[in-house]
Amino acid sequence: MKRFSKMFEMFIIFVGLVVILSCSNQLQDISSDITYDFSSDGEPIDVIILAGQSNATGCCFSEDLRGYVSPEDFELFTNGFENQKIIWYLDWSNHSLPSLSSGLTNVKLGQGFSNVGFGPEIGISYVMNEVNKKVIIIKYSSPGSGIDTFINSNGLNKNFEFFIANSLYEICNIGYNPKIKCICWMQGETDSSYEYEANLYEQREKNLILAMRKKFGTEIAFIDAKITDWYLVMPNCYQEVVNKAKTNISHSKLNSYLINSNGLTKLEDLMHYNARSQFELGKRFGEMILSKCY
Repeated sequence: MKRFSKMFEMFIIFVGLVVILSCSNQLQDISSDITYDFSSDGEPIDVIILAGQSNATGCCFSEDLRGYVSPEDFELFTNGFENQKIIWYLDWSNHSLPSLSSGLTNVKLGQGFSNVGFGPEIGISYVMNEVNKKVIIIKYSSPGSGIDTFINSNGLNKNFEFFIANSLYEICNIGYNPKIKCICWMQGETDSSYEYEANLYEQREKNLILAMRKKFGTEIAFIDAKITDWYLVMPNCYQEVVNKAKTNISHSKLNSYLINSNGLTKLEDLMHYNARSQFELGKRFGEMILSKCY
């Protein structure tokens, strides 16, 4: 517990000192009523959207992953994948803290809650790299946020939509022709804490899928993950309601899929996946992408 408290203290200091890192990713004023066309004469490139709350961000220590992977892989993750790129945005607005972002860079350790953490992007990139698939990940995460941070009654929330659009424009500007293959979605713990929000979850997630496809491509697959062990944090939560919503959508004809979350374990805080499970979560996303999108 002392180690987690130290991590949290370090994290608060870190986010208090940083500002948005890349001017190229500042959210531009793009009308939310329009749809987008990012086709170009550039080199075709597949794009993966990674979105959600803190377990999409990644709140574990990068250094802890050393005990679960080979020294060669750990060095690769530290230095970064040359053929796996990422543009990421960490939205701390719900906590009144400065948000973090990056321009296009290699996927590597240090793109989680701080520069000592990592998220599912490492496992996704590991799987893509093993089969020589070159991809770009656009990651937007908002720790502690409900699904209404991403979707509302009018469609996609502005910051989420604009970040994706601006990231795709940046990808075009450097000579690529991007195509979004899928959305990897790791979210739901916050909504499961409240009966009203949990009961709305299925319709809101459907709205999210349809709005993403309306804006960015009708063939985008949706790859979801169940939330796990939230009842250890809130014994009276509605985890099963949210997970049933995710299951129902995966059984629908929405080109939607649900990865297996069994066996993923948490840090001492009981909320966030540890390094082994964070890496495994990303790998499971990656394997489902290969299975359903290629």
